Amino acid sequence: MPAQQQFTTLGSRAVKGLFFEELEAVKSWSGSIAAEFGSDQDVETYAGLTNVPMPREWIGGRQAKQLAQRSMTITNKDWEATLAIATKDLRRDKTDQIRARIASLAQGAARHKEKLLSDYIAAGAASTYGYAYTGATTTFFSSTHSYGSSTNDNTIDVDISALPVGDTTGAHGSVTAPSVGEMALSIQAGVQQIYGFVDSEGQPINQSLTSFVIMVPTTLWAVAQTAVSGVSMAQGMTNPLVANGLKYTVVPNARLNASWTDKFAVFVDGGLIRPFIVQTEVPLTLDVLAEGSDYEFDNKAHKYSASWTGNVGYWAPDKACLVTMT
Repeated sequence: MPAQQQFTTLGSRAVKGLFFEELEAVKSWSGSIAAEFGSDQDVETYAGLTNVPMPREWIGGRQAKQLAQRSMTITNKDWEATLAIATKDLRRDKTDQIRARIASLAQGAARHKEKLLSDYIAAGAASTYGYAYTGATTTFFSSTHSYGSSTNDNTIDVDISALPVGDTTGAHGSVTAPSVGEMALSIQAGVQQIYGFVDSEGQPINQSLTSFVIMVPTTLWAVAQTAVSGVSMAQGMTNPLVANGLKYTVVPNARLNASWTDKFAVFVDGGLIRPFIVQTEVPLTLDVLAEGSDYEFDNKAHKYSASWTGNVGYWAPDKACLVTMT
């Protein structure tokens, strides 16, 4: 009786197929709040131009105005995550364990930009990762963003005890556990602040926006999700977020849990100009040392390395507002 045939070893082509299949399935929020730009050098400089002037009555000659330039730089970095898989595991895999490990590698690589952006968001009121282009010492979340003769404040406090809604009994919640009504009106305050931002000519710059991302720590996710979807609030009040025809996407971000308990951020969703930049010099690739390689010969294993070159950075503070409940 012939010996039972060994299971066919899961090849590197199949593993790469699993990786990119999983990569394509990942849905990331990074593209909603960060514009993506290609890069071909170590450091890229982005000019923060003031807005163009509004039409004026033509009296006398034309009055040309220069665009005031301020700049910011983003330095590319190399990033990698490498997984080694023993050939015996590739040969014996019958329970999708290899698929699960490759899926984890793909998910981690796909969400790495979220991790970088989260670091910048959490530190937005500090100078940890640099400053906004609106001033040499102006942090991304700041009350003193200068646009010529105009100043925009994209970090506000909302006293929830002063709001006209509480829970179903009329009692107010706390800053770490607000009522649905308090959360709804706090979100509305952040959107209202963004609508009030003006350019260097004193003209409104966000009045046509209709879609926003509400980023919260996971402890505020449930109340925020209810706040953007419930028709009515306590005490018979109509939910203004549902009635105003705008679109709100609530994003729970566990990476903010350590530093955010009583605050959340409102970001403009999409558009040509977004709060952040994702800069890519080398797109995400999967490098493989597998069948026939010296690594396989010496270690009886395959190595899979996901890598990309790029970075993230602050861009447009006038497309964001940090809301702290007090």
